[in-house]
Amino acid sequence: MSHNGEEEDEDMYSFGEFHPSISYPSPTSTHEEVIGSGRSNDSGRVSFALGGQGSNLPSRRLSSRAGVVRGAIPGTRAGREGEEPLQRPMTGVVAAGYNRPGTTLNTTQRTQGLQFDPLGNRGPAPPLQKKIENGPEDMAKEIEKEVNKFLEESAVACAKGDPREGLEKAKEAVKRERKLSKFRESNGLTEQLNQDLSYAVKFNLAVMYHQCQMYAEALSTYTLLVKNKQHSQSYRLRVNMGNLYYEQKKYLMAIKMYRMALDQIPLGPDGSGKQTRCRISRNIGTAFVRMGQFSDAVSHLETVMEDSPDHRSGLNLVVCYFSLGDKEKMMRSFELLLGMRKPLDITTGEDEDLESNEDGDAAPNDALRQELRERQKATDNYIIMAAQLIAPVIEKDFATGYDWVIDTLRQAGNCNDLANEMEIAKAIAFIKHKNFSQAIDTLKAFEKKDQGMVACAYTNLSFLYFLERNFQQAERYADLALQLDRYNAKSLVNKGNCYAARGDIENAKSMYQEAVSIEADCIEAIYNLGLSYKRISLPQKALQQFAKLQAIIPGNPEVLFQIGSLYESVEENMQEAVDCYKQLLALVPTEAGVLARVGVILQDDDDSLSYQNMLDSYRYWPVNLQVVSWLATHYIKQEAYEKAIHFFQRAAQLQPTEIRWQLMVGSCHRRMGAYQQALDLYRLIHSKSPDNIECLKYLVNICNDLSLRDEAQEYVQKLRKAQTKVSEVDTTPIDDHTRSESRMSTNGNSALEAPSTDLRSVQAGNFYQQSSANKKKPAVVEDDENDEPGDHLLPL
Repeated sequence: MSHNGEEEDEDMYSFGEFHPSISYPSPTSTHEEVIGSGRSNDSGRVSFALGGQGSNLPSRRLSSRAGVVRGAIPGTRAGREGEEPLQRPMTGVVAAGYNRPGTTLNTTQRTQGLQFDPLGNRGPAPPLQKKIENGPEDMAKEIEKEVNKFLEESAVACAKGDPREGLEKAKEAVKRERKLSKFRESNGLTEQLNQDLSYAVKFNLAVMYHQCQMYAEALSTYTLLVKNKQHSQSYRLRVNMGNLYYEQKKYLMAIKMYRMALDQIPLGPDGSGKQTRCRISRNIGTAFVRMGQFSDAVSHLETVMEDSPDHRSGLNLVVCYFSLGDKEKMMRSFELLLGMRKPLDITTGEDEDLESNEDGDAAPNDALRQELRERQKATDNYIIMAAQLIAPVIEKDFATGYDWVIDTLRQAGNCNDLANEMEIAKAIAFIKHKNFSQAIDTLKAFEKKDQGMVACAYTNLSFLYFLERNFQQAERYADLALQLDRYNAKSLVNKGNCYAARGDIENAKSMYQEAVSIEADCIEAIYNLGLSYKRISLPQKALQQFAKLQAIIPGNPEVLFQIGSLYESVEENMQEAVDCYKQLLALVPTEAGVLARVGVILQDDDDSLSYQNMLDSYRYWPVNLQVVSWLATHYIKQEAYEKAIHFFQRAAQLQPTEIRWQLMVGSCHRRMGAYQQALDLYRLIHSKSPDNIECLKYLVNICNDLSLRDEAQEYVQKLRKAQTKVSEVDTTPIDDHTRSESRMSTNGNSALEAPSTDLRSVQAGNFYQQSSANKKKPAVVEDDENDEPGDHLLPL
């Protein structure tokens, strides 16, 4: 056989092409029907036709070369000139189970599932059969899945802030776990008891009890777990029990639990368990601090600082030495605390710039960086608290103590920012000691020393000048601070206060509004803005500001007082005012002014409750003249003249130059029938004020009652002379004893009438005086009509 290169190249690349004259085999052909026959064509090649009688299988050409027979490669052409076109199959098109193109299946074949049947028309596989009845092991697994489900739901509910829902799920998990244990025991599956699951559900239940502050139930659950010897690590739960006792302020029991846990935690040769032991020792030291046993606390905290030091233990150690008065150890502990501060490169903006990539993109602010910043911030807070605690006491002079602390911080090398904060604290200490000149000098030093703290220094200088009522300098430094930092909310507050002090409420209001727009939670700006609205008679807007402040700092007495006073200004909201005042009294029960306000509001509705509030107000602040007169009048209405005399005498002590209080005491003696005592008192009053017309009238009347005619005539002449001096003519007959007594018997005589008891018209400053019981500044501020707006809330 001869082959040319053209044919070989053609056959080599001709696989896979479709020939239009190929006839496809019938799908009903079987393997047994196929027989082979060969014939030779003109080209000398041997070709074999595969197929049986009547079969339409395509022929397949085989060729031999060098005595080797191989399958011929399907060609792409019909053959050489004069040759019969070859019919070559395309095996890649014909696949098992597929239909010939152009053929369709009838409805019967579709219903029988004959669309795809590579296994010979056997039809679709039957569906899987379900188990009719589960065995005990399968049922136990299903119950265990339910337990795990409730356990996870309980943890998720607690994480979302709903401990009550978590507790219900935890109880359900415990119930299902008990059911599971009983089921396995009854079916002989005791080897499948899951002790870890039992421990988990009980531990979760104890945690949920703790979150719901059900301490007794939590302790009971923890006790059951600790007594179960099957749990090898249950002794660690003693720490949780100690925490429960600590929260209940049962520090002795807490220390007992901590020590039991400390004794059971082994210290491995590789140092395992050391960190846990140090944390438990820290808890013991903290409990001793709460009990005031600082010597015992020092022994544990020093152990912690030697083995595994941390900033919280270092601060507690400084507090213990401060309480013991050991200055040297205070300084040594502070240096030890300062030595633990390690600067983190990612906490400052400069270092973040160094960490930027080559393209200048800033380093990502991921969760790790945020966590490290929070830790660094907490560390700095501990150091600042310790520094402010020991600075005033480590030296004879507080300024010298601050200087030592500042020098120590600067020598540390990486605490310059903390040293600057202590400089500000030193200036504030000068303010507390009324040494404003030193405070100003300290703050002005920042202008040349540290540019980073200039804005803060200017803000505090503005505050200092405001306290000295030098409003021009206060506004000047506020403007300087705003030039350095236009978005400084506290400087805007200071400037607004300067406007308010000059009476320019509109400009002050705009400054407060701008401060709030910059810092939405600036409590000073919000409070002063509410006072500004109150000044310009916009109670609804003022109420909105104080309600916002109440949401930011709930339970603040000053805010509650302002809200109550705004409700009180509207007659329809008296009940809301009483409610606010009651909330305030729950926080400050000794506030005499608020008690008096509540008493006035309730005097028309509940006289007994009003009297009780007034009496409490007098007990806490017995120099409020309005309360004293109200109580005296109340006793007169009750005809308790002896008690009324006590309060009128108190009023006479408070106003010794006011004659009417002594006249009221004399009138009470007359009501009681003690005429001689009344006469002696009137004579004493007349000797001090001989021209007092009211006293002369009472002397004339009582002398007539006692049949002292000569003395009565003498007082009549003096009365006429006194009336002549004041050019007043009394139309009532002087010797008409019956009309005088009848006027006294109706509603009390004119001299016995108490001054106005309508305390609503009294300025708020009268209600908020210093109590003699505690000698401290009252928690509630004076009304804005008597004080500068927001002086007590100005930023430091």
